[in-house]
Order: sequence, then C-alpha cells, then structure tokens
Amino acid sequence: MPSQFEKYRFTKKTVLSDETFNKIFKDIDLRITALEDIKKDWTGAVEAVTRYGLQRVEEVLRPSWEHINNKKTEADNLVAQIQQKRDNADAIINTSRDDVLQQIQTEKIQALNNIQASRADAITAIQNAKTSALTEIQTAAQNADTVDGYHASLSPAPQVIVPLDADGVLDLSATYVRSSVYTFRRVDLTNATSDYMLQVGEEAYISFSNTTSVPLRIATQSGTYYECHLICSNTGGTSGGTAAPIYLNPNNTTYSNSFVYAALHRTSGGASSDYTTYSAFRCGWSFVSSVFYITNFVQYKNVKGIYDLFGVIVGYPTMVVFSTDWRDTTTPWTSLGTIRFPQLSSGYIIVRRLV
Repeated sequence: MPSQFEKYRFTKKTVLSDETFNKIFKDIDLRITALEDIKKDWTGAVEAVTRYGLQRVEEVLRPSWEHINNKKTEADNLVAQIQQKRDNADAIINTSRDDVLQQIQTEKIQALNNIQASRADAITAIQNAKTSALTEIQTAAQNADTVDGYHASLSPAPQVIVPLDADGVLDLSATYVRSSVYTFRRVDLTNATSDYMLQVGEEAYISFSNTTSVPLRIATQSGTYYECHLICSNTGGTSGGTAAPIYLNPNNTTYSNSFVYAALHRTSGGASSDYTTYSAFRCGWSFVSSVFYITNFVQYKNVKGIYDLFGVIVGYPTMVVFSTDWRDTTTPWTSLGTIRFPQLSSGYIIVRRLV
C-alpha cells in the first residue's frame, strides 16, 4: 500500500470510533480539495493551449489554403481549356471521319471492281483451260491406242501395230504368218559369273579372246531347243591350229565315252566320214565357223550342225556335217556348259533359245 496511506491502516488494536474516522474523512476532504484545485489549473492551461494552438494552426495553414485555392482556380481554368480543345478535337474528328468514310467507300468500290475483273479473268482462264483440257483429252483419246506414235489395228497396214489375239497369237491375217509370243532380246554374257536362263526368242552373246575355255553361263532344262553360232576370228589358213576336236562339255564337265559322233566331211584330200565316241559333244575342229542346234530332253540329248574348219593342212576350207548324241537317258542337262578349244582361240558365240 502507498506510504501516504499508512496512517489509515487498521490493526486489531485500532479503536473504531468517530474520532478515528473523522480524521480519515478530513484528510480525504483535504486531498479532494487539492485535486480540484489542480484540475482547475490544468483546465485553464488546456484551454489556453487550445486557443493558442487553433490560432497557430490558422496562421500556419492559411498560406496553404490560399495556395490550394489558387491551384484550384488554375485547375478550373485548365479544365475549361481542355474542354475547349476537346470540342475542337471532336470537330476535327468528325471532319476526318467523314473523309475516312469517303475514302473507305471509294476503296471499297475499287476493290469490288477489282474482284469483278479478277472473277471475269478467272472465268475466262477456266474456260480456256477447259477448252485446252478437252482438246488434250480428245487428242489423247485419238492416240490412246498408239505405241511410239503408231496406232494399233486388227487390220494390217503400213505404220500400224497389230495386237495379239485372245490366244496370245500375232495373227496378221490368213495370208500372213502366225507367230507365238516371243521375247526378242540379246544379253551379253561375256563376263557373266552365274548361269542365266534364256527366254524363248532371247539370245546370248559371248565374246572370247586368246583362250582355250569359254563357259557359256547359260542355264537349261529338259524340253528346250537352241541355235548356236560358234565363230573363231583367228587368221585363216592351213596352219596355226591344232588338229584336234572342239567340245561342248554339258554341265561344264565330261562323261567318259558317253557321246557318239557321226559326221560326213569334205577335205582337200576328198570326202570321208566318222563314227566314234567322245566324252563330250564334238562341235568343231581346230578353228571353226560352226552352226549347230542343241536338243535337251532328259531322255534325248543331241547336238547337230555344220561347220567349216581351218588352221590345219587339210582344211581351209573343210566342210563337216555332224551329229553327236549323249547316250544317257537319266542325267539332267542343267547348264549348257563350256566350249573347249585345242589351242588358244578368239571369236564370239551366239546362242538363241528357240523353244
């Protein structure tokens, strides 16, 4: 408890009497009176300060209020000027808008005119293209049956192609030759490394130079038939060659004494004949110009033809008509084989498949 109230503290010995309480009340009254005096002094001071403060506030703020009023007046004037400029701008905008609208209308009309002109040009171009396309179609229709510029027709005529009939046969009329469909093409097998199966009508060309062995590289099968031209380009004469046979080794090998050779020949010494056995087809002698035909069936295999030989004393020319049969009815002939010469030879070979 504050010290100023110590004298008001009661104990068990304090006598509760009027005198005791009167002292207390008196002291309280004195203190209240003192507080009221202090209040009066403070109230007066506050009022004085308030009056002084309001006066100072007015003195301080009056210049600001005047400045603010001046600025407000300036702002009002500026607003009025802006309003005037806005009115002027609206007038200018209205005028410009009319000009712009007029320009837009003009450009719109021009654009429409351009579109109409472009449309007319496009229609004209389409019509021209249509006419050109129709002309091309008509021309193409007229030439639809042409090959390399030649028309096709069932009636043979100059500069006309006759098509095959329903049976795949070229029928040139009753007075013309009827021909089955063949492949007419030459293949160069000079440097071939594997056997090639000729198609019917197709021919192989093989050149050779200064060699004793020429593999034909032609695949074959039972039921085929060939024409062969064997031409040596060595110098003609009665010397330079070896008096020995030229062979066709079927399947690129030999078959001991399985071939029987029959021939009629005319030399410078007269006419004679041969009938003997070999281990391959004999198709020439020394140097030759030979034409022979090859028949290949498993059950019958033959080479027959005619050749002229040269390069030996009895030759130049010597004509030989011959036939060689391979007397074997079970061995398949699958590779046409290799031509074997008795001396170094040069020339070319043509083999054409007929069947």
